[in-house]
Amino acid sequence: MWQSIIYPPIFAKVIDRSLVWLFDWHSRNISTQQKIAAYAHLYSFASVKSVVHWFQIMRNGAFQMYDDDVLSPVVRTSVSSYRPARFPTRNIVTPIVLLYGDSDSLVDIDTMLAQLPEHTLARRLRGYEHLDILWGKHVDKDVIPEVLLALDQFTGDQEDVLAENGTMVDEPF
Repeated sequence: MWQSIIYPPIFAKVIDRSLVWLFDWHSRNISTQQKIAAYAHLYSFASVKSVVHWFQIMRNGAFQMYDDDVLSPVVRTSVSSYRPARFPTRNIVTPIVLLYGDSDSLVDIDTMLAQLPEHTLARRLRGYEHLDILWGKHVDKDVIPEVLLALDQFTGDQEDVLAENGTMVDEPF
């Protein structure tokens, strides 16, 4: 509703202030034009359950199924032995490359890595926040080349990619 009645640049400022208050994100890597275009899609009714699921995962420190049976402590009268099933993330055999921002307050990379297989590669993006990896000004220089490099690395064309851009996959960003 607010998006439909507030002038888009003002709506973007309201979202910016909310992101600072909620997550301490300052969105310095996202241009005003990108914010106006992207923020309209950031908060949708379809994503509410996904956000709740993510907070459940963060609270429990484990990748697990969505917990529909969350009751307030006031309603609970006995100790329940019900727990949502965990995802068997340690059994994943496909390559995993995580790109994460070192200024992202939603990602606890150490907790994530503890839940994932040992072959997981984590790549830190300096100065990036959560939304920057999708909408940041320099995604074309910082993110997309790393995604393409990882895809090439795991399809057997690593030598060609390394010769082209002169970087090693294991070097820090």
